[in-house]
Amino acid sequence: MSKKKNEPILPQNVILIQVGLLCASILAILTLTINYFGDRIAGDSSFVAKIQVGLMLFAAWLVISSGMRAAFKMNRQIPSVWLFVLGLGIGILAHMMQSLGYSYLMKRTVDEAVPFFASFFRGFLPALSVSAFIAIMSVIALKVANPNHRIALQVLLVVVLILLILYGIK
Repeated sequence: MSKKKNEPILPQNVILIQVGLLCASILAILTLTINYFGDRIAGDSSFVAKIQVGLMLFAAWLVISSGMRAAFKMNRQIPSVWLFVLGLGIGILAHMMQSLGYSYLMKRTVDEAVPFFASFFRGFLPALSVSAFIAIMSVIALKVANPNHRIALQVLLVVVLILLILYGIK
């Protein structure tokens, strides 16, 4: 008795929870490692800080989109809203884990302790916005069947983001 092609492997809530926790843990470990070793290698260098941001954005894109794709492959009937929530959840939970780990490492290795809430709230909005952008792009990539429509929607989203950054700062 074989499974049909579109039949889900596991229930939707089990897939979302397992994929979310696993991907958030992986992303937290990656970002914590990038932060920790970047601070140790160069200290306050502006160039190294930019490299760190680029590596963390790449890691976030890779882990969040891969997690959403894995959940979608396991159950193709997951609604787009839940895929979006999964992407947001991975990013926010990873940021929370990374902040907790960073405050613990700073307490153990440096004389000055970094409180968890200070570390968490300092990066909450950037983590939320990056996660939302990656989640929307991934939902478009997974759910829009026509490649021309998919590219048009993704380009439109990037243009809207650029306009928000340029004109929303004023």
